[in-house]
Amino acid sequence: MCEKRTVRSIAFIVILSLIIVFPMGLPDSKAYGTVPENVVDMSTAGGDVTISSDGIDTVAMTGSYVIASGESITITGSTSDYGVTISGNDDVDVTLSGTSIDVSGTDNKAAADITNKGDTNITLKGINVLKSGSDSAGLQKNGDVGEVGALTINGGSIDSLDAQGGNFGADIGSNSDKVASNITIIGGNITAKGANNGAGIGSGYDEGFQSYPKAKNIVVSGGNVNAIGGYGAAGIGSGTFKCAENITISGGFVTAEGGTNAEDIGSDLNAYDESTGIKLIGGSIFADFTKNSGTSSPTTSDGAAVYKVTVPSVSIPERLDLKGNKLVTVPLDDGNEYKAKTVSTGSPNEHGSDFPADAAAYIYLPTTSAVTYTGITVGEYLNGYAEVVSTPTLSNQNIILGLEEKTEPQPPVPETYFIKASKSGYGTISPSGNTKVSSGDDRTFTITPNKGYHIKSLVIDGKTVKAVSKYTFSDVKANHSITAYFAPNKYRLTFNGNKGKIKGAKTKIVIYNAKVSKLPTAKRTGYKFKGWYTQRSGGKKITSSTKMRYTRDMRLYAHWSKNAKIVKCFVVRVHKNPSKNSKTIRFAKRGTKVCYIKKLKNGWVKVKVGNKTGYVDRRYVRKI
Repeated sequence: MCEKRTVRSIAFIVILSLIIVFPMGLPDSKAYGTVPENVVDMSTAGGDVTISSDGIDTVAMTGSYVIASGESITITGSTSDYGVTISGNDDVDVTLSGTSIDVSGTDNKAAADITNKGDTNITLKGINVLKSGSDSAGLQKNGDVGEVGALTINGGSIDSLDAQGGNFGADIGSNSDKVASNITIIGGNITAKGANNGAGIGSGYDEGFQSYPKAKNIVVSGGNVNAIGGYGAAGIGSGTFKCAENITISGGFVTAEGGTNAEDIGSDLNAYDESTGIKLIGGSIFADFTKNSGTSSPTTSDGAAVYKVTVPSVSIPERLDLKGNKLVTVPLDDGNEYKAKTVSTGSPNEHGSDFPADAAAYIYLPTTSAVTYTGITVGEYLNGYAEVVSTPTLSNQNIILGLEEKTEPQPPVPETYFIKASKSGYGTISPSGNTKVSSGDDRTFTITPNKGYHIKSLVIDGKTVKAVSKYTFSDVKANHSITAYFAPNKYRLTFNGNKGKIKGAKTKIVIYNAKVSKLPTAKRTGYKFKGWYTQRSGGKKITSSTKMRYTRDMRLYAHWSKNAKIVKCFVVRVHKNPSKNSKTIRFAKRGTKVCYIKKLKNGWVKVKVGNKTGYVDRRYVRKI
């Protein structure tokens, strides 16, 4: 009930101005779904990954990624389940950094499939392996000229790619019945050892009767390339039954070996047409061109000559390389050493016979003009070759015959090596980048996660090892790579109702530096739930949008506020019972906050004011 006293009413008019501030620079729609830091880690992928250069909205980790115009992306990590597809219509730059994708156990599945209509430029970093299933190329690029863009592969002297296609697919190029076109290698160490019926670099198997090239516009201008074809397939060129056109070797160190019934560079010997446009214009080329004829015969120019010399009948103590091949080394007057692969005119046992009589050896010299050494004269070119005018003999002291242990020349063993250290996520690896290490030395790397993070995995030379905080490369004799992957920690939140009842789960697992997300609610009679706080009284409020920045398990407390207040009268009576004639147990001023407990049918409300529970005329109580 209201007390009878004069109450001065003061009316206040409050003008509220709402200022809506938009953040500077709204996110570009093309950036939606992009890869964090432009890195795709195949070790954590939950499915096949598609990288698109179209700049459209995409989904997250297990789906597609967008590369905005002019951006690049790095693929790293290892997997034996999922492949990568590079699609779109714009040019895209992709770096393979310690990537290992082996899906050879899945038919018709490519480790990396390029369908992009723009140009795709791949840069190699460290050791990379791509292995595909049957009827797929290791690094697959299907499409004729104009259907898909160009593919360029580049890398440094310590960077490599080992591409292996499945049966009927090339290692680098197309799968069966498809055209491989516009492939250029300008650097890196490339190994492409073809499976059955597929070229090392070029096209796969094709039994169709159409007489048109399946491998087109393939260029090697640098790097160390080792291309070996499968049965009926060229080392560089077409797969079984088809021919190639426009293959150019202009630089680098190139070893090409065709499979049975195939040219080393060119096509299947049983192809419906001969290859055309094979050009040797630079670089060191190790291949046998005696199988090439007609239009398949290469044209040569200064810097990439192939010379033929006949070796007399002689018996040499047996020393074979790991593949059973016999090689002859011919040191000449000027101190240069030329290595030549032996090609027999007979049928010697490749694992044990003496050096065959009248065997044909090939020496690769740097000019196209006639060159004269003591006891040996190289004549003019004949169909791409030069013939020896005078036959050397063992009595000529300027020519010494011997056997070389390697099937292909190897670069000199360096006195120093490089270890490339990188990281993904929040943490550090020290030292980072390329570290120079002397041959035989040890080098230790320290891996340190940031606050709230841990070392998820460690990848050494493309293989995942135990996650440790220190890793040592001992007795270094080769280039290596090390990549540390960091992941956020997980913590447990426990909820305390603080005299109220919790509605929902009483615990929750949260991830460091991520939003806490959905939280439970709580209920308490006569009180309004204010939220969850880090302390029973006071503390910091935690909401669903709060990022977890604590590095420990935590207990959160419900906070409460009274749910009603006294209105209208300056002072009201609080009665012991719901009747105006009942005893007054206390007074409450207007604006006093009270706990609204229960509304009665007779117009009274049960409330709690301070530590007293009583009744007030409901006209003077309003919920807030």
